[in-house]
Amino acid sequence: MPGWTFIVFRSLGALVLLFVLTRILGKKQISQLTFFEYVMGITLGEIAGFMSTDIEGTYVYGVIAILIWFLILTSGNGSL
Repeated sequence: MPGWTFIVFRSLGALVLLFVLTRILGKKQISQLTFFEYVMGITLGEIAGFMSTDIEGTYVYGVIAILIWFLILTSGNGSL
């Protein structure tokens, strides 16, 4: 299978994971986000980007990293 197909599947998986976690966090406008939430959102997106394009990296490690950052966000935020 060509390398680009791995990137397609990894990208779709990362996108679905981010959508699920965003749904759990709840809907907010950008103006309603705290600085902490804003920075954490950028961090989660960057990790998802690396997960999508780093073919040599282990996908599961990226999922674990996103979940850890998500837990930090929910514990620091007071939600959940």
